[in-house]
Amino acid sequence: MFGDFHRPVALAGAGGYLGEAVLGQIAARRPGATVRVLDVRPPAPVAGLDLEHVQGSPADPQALDLLMRGAGAAVHLGARTRRVHPRRSPDGEGVAMTAFVAAAAAQAVPHLLYCSSGEVYGEGARRALTEDDPVVAHSPLARLQIRSESLVREFAETEGRSATVLRPFGTYGAGQPTGSLIGRFLHDARLGLPLAVPGDGTQLRAFTYVDDVARGIVAALCRDDRGREPYTVYNLASPEIFSLRDLARQVLSVTGGRGGIVLRPRHLRPGQVAAQVPCIEKAAEELGFYATTLLTQGLSLCSLHADLAAERHSAVA
Repeated sequence: MFGDFHRPVALAGAGGYLGEAVLGQIAARRPGATVRVLDVRPPAPVAGLDLEHVQGSPADPQALDLLMRGAGAAVHLGARTRRVHPRRSPDGEGVAMTAFVAAAAAQAVPHLLYCSSGEVYGEGARRALTEDDPVVAHSPLARLQIRSESLVREFAETEGRSATVLRPFGTYGAGQPTGSLIGRFLHDARLGLPLAVPGDGTQLRAFTYVDDVARGIVAALCRDDRGREPYTVYNLASPEIFSLRDLARQVLSVTGGRGGIVLRPRHLRPGQVAAQVPCIEKAAEELGFYATTLLTQGLSLCSLHADLAAERHSAVA
């Protein structure tokens, strides 16, 4: 079994909204586990977890050495937006991932888990995308993630090591950055602004709530690896498929926004594709993973989180 949690889990990327959800899911499934977090700031306490903080960046060799020392598994939550990072080039992100994998190998960490995304499929086939479908470097984020997946696969080629790549589709949730599509929609709807939908709005996507993605990550850490290949890939996605126009309508319905919808045919980003419909059978069969949060539920949770944050801000002001 990958995640017996008798040894610390090394985690990079815990500072974001996905990292917070992952820590919560580990606490729920493996109370008492030790999680060693690499970040510039200490993580908030999580009931049921023994959290250890390693201060530093993912490209800092000394911090990575401390992070990996004695760890039973290393988890990298990856880049979550198409912009990769507002102040860092894709090459810089790639260097950090190279250093992360090298540190895991140097410290003899037996298992590596990397959270990529469905972005790597590009336009894909005219059917549900399986983990065996080819990847396409059609955007800066896709290029970064494909390169990182290759590093993770090479890690697993050494005897005694194993690795898992997860490809979540359309991750969103409370605390997401406003630079993301759903984050921007929610922000604009609350201000009464029109929701600017790129293209003609017919692009098809799966949107997966952050808690479901986190459950998939922890399920992959806990899966029994006996008799399995040392390198495995899983899609993590909601079974619901929506067009971007329907997504905007859902946001307006949940928030009560009155700005309406505006189509922006010329606002398509480079590499944006018309349809990404994932096959989720492998994760269901091997991990017992099913995304259970409907889009309306997830958007309602995001809106509630924003309302509470606004109330706290008003109280402080």
